[in-house]
Amino acid sequence: MHHRLILTTVLATSLLGCQATEETAPSGLDRLVFVSTPASVQAGVAPATPVQVAVIRADGSVNANSQAAVSLAPATVLVGDTLRGATIVQAVAGIATFPALDFGRPRTLQLVATSPRTVGALSADIVVLPGPPAVVRVTQAPTAGSANSPLVPALRVALLDARGNPAAVTGAVQVTIAAGPPTGLLNGTAITSLVNGVATFADLRLSAPGVYVLQAAAVGLALPIVTTGAVAVAP
Repeated sequence: MHHRLILTTVLATSLLGCQATEETAPSGLDRLVFVSTPASVQAGVAPATPVQVAVIRADGSVNANSQAAVSLAPATVLVGDTLRGATIVQAVAGIATFPALDFGRPRTLQLVATSPRTVGALSADIVVLPGPPAVVRVTQAPTAGSANSPLVPALRVALLDARGNPAAVTGAVQVTIAAGPPTGLLNGTAITSLVNGVATFADLRLSAPGVYVLQAAAVGLALPIVTTGAVAVAP
């Protein structure tokens, strides 16, 4: 029932000018049907199986003469998140193919397909998973500390996908000194495993007073190294 209400609301704003679902198509009108949707896809990555929508006649056959412009949109729109890519496609021989959609943040969503003077359709669920790691980012940096005492606050480093979501990856992050006094040594746990895309370094200590810059790298991944700001270490 919830799905039908969403579809009805979207269709009411189309050029059709009436409320309808796939099951209640007005006589003589074509209707849209999803013929291909990915069951799951990674955020920021075009699905291996493209979304396809067919224009169907009242007798159930594909309208091979149709060149209708078909639009896609999420059934439920999240603030700050949009469906990216070519979301309006002209049908070819009655089939509209959307080859390179970006589904945004991880969630489970449905798509609504609409076209002027055509009854719209609601897709099956599509599970959006985090994408592969694309960037290393310091999400919390230490700013101060005392020699041989844990730095505060604890350093946190995240591996993010292309859309800024914590990446779906296992592995570890290694921290080293990028700049600082020549006698300074980094002690504590300098290689930490990722948990939900984030590595937290709770016991990093610097052996000598001075101003340091730390750097973090994803172990075994060809991603750019990221640095912290200045960390002042008192005697």
